[in-house]
Amino acid sequence: IFKSSNALNALSESNIESESVKTEEKKSNKTLYFIVPIILLAILSAIAYFIFPDKTKAVFDPSPTSSDTAIISAPTIDTNTTDTALIEQLKSDLIDKEVLSWNAIKPKEIKELTISSVSELDNNSYYIVTVQLDDNAGTKAITELKLSYNKIILASVTTNKITYKNTAPTNAWFSFEPVSNCDIFVNTNNNPIQLKGCENCGIIKIVSTKDNPKRLTSQPATIYISSDTKFAAEVDFIYQPIK
Repeated sequence: IFKSSNALNALSESNIESESVKTEEKKSNKTLYFIVPIILLAILSAIAYFIFPDKTKAVFDPSPTSSDTAIISAPTIDTNTTDTALIEQLKSDLIDKEVLSWNAIKPKEIKELTISSVSELDNNSYYIVTVQLDDNAGTKAITELKLSYNKIILASVTTNKITYKNTAPTNAWFSFEPVSNCDIFVNTNNNPIQLKGCENCGIIKIVSTKDNPKRLTSQPATIYISSDTKFAAEVDFIYQPIK
């Protein structure tokens, strides 16, 4: 009727082993509950990276810091600088805008405009352009301007430099008032000329080129020029605002 002690011990050990197996199975199942989703997420992330690499980077990469922004700011952009529509738009935007010593630009005074460079920062555009001006009354100039756009609106026009052409006559003096508050550079186009800062001032002789213009050490109220040969000479006076 009574089971032997050995049989009871054997039964007890069997029950303990059975319970142990069940416990291990439960632990294993719980572990799988955590591991399987992680594995699936890793697989899906890998697939998404290969299909949409840029978007995946945007999700996981940190936003640029202020120092990062400073490094990548104002990049030069690839713009068609010969785009006729863009050039005409810039010309139109310049009408009534002030240029150093030229004052407000009137319609039909812009004879030519070329774009040297374009850059962008925060969706604002910056153009460096060279503009040939003619008031249709005998005065001509070539100016380099910086155009700053607030989105699509021309916010400011800065004159980097402006050049006027004057003729140095033979056996006579031609006088004119230079643009004030500027450094003055003289390009004689390799023609020998004479220059003085007042009617009775001492004469200096200049021969210079476009690539190596002569910088005047003073800023006279009036400049007098004369050819130093028997031929009249075309002389370019380049004015750069003093900053």
